[in-house]
Amino acid sequence: PPVGIKKDSTVIISDDILSSGQTIFTAAQLAGQAGAKRVIAVVTHGLFVGNCLNDLRACPELECIITTNSIDHRREVREEAAKPDGKIIIIDIAEYLADVIHCILSGDPMHRFFDAKNGIVR
Repeated sequence: PPVGIKKDSTVIISDDILSSGQTIFTAAQLAGQAGAKRVIAVVTHGLFVGNCLNDLRACPELECIITTNSIDHRREVREEAAKPDGKIIIIDIAEYLADVIHCILSGDPMHRFFDAKNGIVR
């Protein structure tokens, strides 16, 4: 069982890539068994391959998966994200990446993306 999860806590699982989702689903189930009230996953690149969407819907412990549009998600993933009760949230990072690329190419300082106290800002 996971260590350090307090009863009725919110657990955030983070990963760079979600492929089949099995690691995250298992972690969510263990967190729920340990007493977590809410479990949310945050991944940079959500691939959602194989039975991932069905497994996501069948995992009551996992409230949602937040991912980015760093890849062109297939129709089924976009449809799940569009549902009012869908368990996928896709964050658009295009404007942020465009701003960073502009700074790199123009030589503009990138300090506006960083805050000394809080780290990266949006």
